[in-house]
Amino acid sequence: MNPGAIYSKSGKGVQEASGKTSLLKRGERAVLSAIDGRTTLAGVAEKVGKPLDAAFEALIAQLDKDGFVREVVAAPSPAASTPRGPVIKPPPPKPAGNVSAPGEDLDFTGVMGALRSGTKPPEKTPDPRAKEQEAALHKARQEAEARAQAQRERARMEAEQKAREEAAARLKAEVEAKAKAEAEAKAKAARDAAVRMAAEAKAKAEAQAQAKIEAERKAREEAERKAREEADKAREEAERVRREAEALRLKLEEERRAREEAERKAREEAERRAREEEERKAREAAEAKRRQEEEERRAREEAERKAREEAERKAREEEERKAREAAEAKRRQEEEERRAREEAERRAREAAEAKRRQEEEERKAREAAEAKRRQEEERKAREEAERKAREEEERKAREAAEAKRRQEEEERRAREEAERRAREEEERKAR
Repeated sequence: MNPGAIYSKSGKGVQEASGKTSLLKRGERAVLSAIDGRTTLAGVAEKVGKPLDAAFEALIAQLDKDGFVREVVAAPSPAASTPRGPVIKPPPPKPAGNVSAPGEDLDFTGVMGALRSGTKPPEKTPDPRAKEQEAALHKARQEAEARAQAQRERARMEAEQKAREEAAARLKAEVEAKAKAEAEAKAKAARDAAVRMAAEAKAKAEAQAQAKIEAERKAREEAERKAREEADKAREEAERVRREAEALRLKLEEERRAREEAERKAREEAERRAREEEERKAREAAEAKRRQEEEERRAREEAERKAREEAERKAREEEERKAREAAEAKRRQEEEERRAREEAERRAREAAEAKRRQEEEERKAREAAEAKRRQEEERKAREEAERKAREEEERKAREAAEAKRRQEEEERRAREEAERRAREEEERKAR
């Protein structure tokens, strides 16, 4: 094998290298991925870190035999005695019409590179849409490659069918022409022989008179019988050839019908799988969206619960603090009042009873006023906490709705962009 030979991936090779199929081992797939339609075998071996030995050459030959790669350029070997130009494998003849020839495999490595260079978005700060756009582009490339491979396979089978039908027609025409020529030659020979024999019989009859007439008649009848037998044999031979040609035509027709039926079933199976795959992806997308909405709902509920718990905790702490302060104030006030009462009792025991009743009434009034003040403060604290909690919940709900709206808008734009690029790519390939 020439180290300067250049190989490119076929459609089957592109699918294997992209991971759509898994027919090769990891090392073999690495070598296949390094083949790009521009690098020589020596460069490929160096790229994958393998020696250019018999094992590497056997691997390349096996990839070529299995239809993963094809040789596009064979550079002259350094050991060649005379230089020569690059050898390019000629493609098989194209079938009639605008359909590409079945053997005309495109260099998908170059096509994929052009596709990537033509549809790659400009460099920018990574965002959540990049991964979805890349997946959409990858799917569009794979679908375009699969359609191109199916179209080439269909064109190849149509060309083979047409070639077989033309060969059968040529064979039938040749057989019929040959049978006709042979029958005509045999009939002419029989007629010539009959004429000669008749002339000879007539000459003998004239020379031998009436005695020879009977022999002439018998000879003529025998010649005519032989001529008829030869003609019958020629017709039978022609009929046999016609039947064989018709049987061959029927066999080719049955093969064509069987092949068309197999192609139809394969197309229906491919379409069914494509529909199932699209439905599965749609279900997965719907399930992912449902899970996302469920997670967002749970997050909102969790945030609301935490906000309520935090507000309730702060309200309880505030109430407990105020209750402690009120109890401490009350305790100090009662201590002061007790001391005042003792001092008053010491100074004026006579008026102690009247003063005690007055102080008791004043204490109850103060306690009622204090209780009313605490209730008012607690009511205001609860209202303030509830107002803040409501405002916080409304703000979070607005932020969540805005975030969801932006995400849906970004997803819609990403889908439209991917669909637009896929359509443009399909139109470009169609052109």
